[in-house]
Amino acid sequence: MKENYYQTVLRNELDKRIKHNSNYSLRAMAKYLGIGSSGLSEIISGKRGLSLKFAVTLKSTLVVIKGLIHHITCHSKNSGQDDQNNKPTEDFTD
Repeated sequence: MKENYYQTVLRNELDKRIKHNSNYSLRAMAKYLGIGSSGLSEIISGKRGLSLKFAVTLKSTLVVIKGLIHHITCHSKNSGQDDQNNKPTEDFTD
């Protein structure tokens, strides 16, 4: 069975977080996303589909993360400049 795009995104995000922090777990990611760990496990494994409500929550969470990463990246590149110049220029709400 072919993996859906959202399964790949969630699995890759979990793997990335575990590489960064070996104590990070699926349970921690589920708590961060506001769902149960068994639900997240079932979504990643393909046993459960992605609900519209969770998709919207997930998109909002990822938008915030991308915005913060962009801000931090700009801030580190332009250290010493006023924060007004370090606002994200991309719109992550598509």
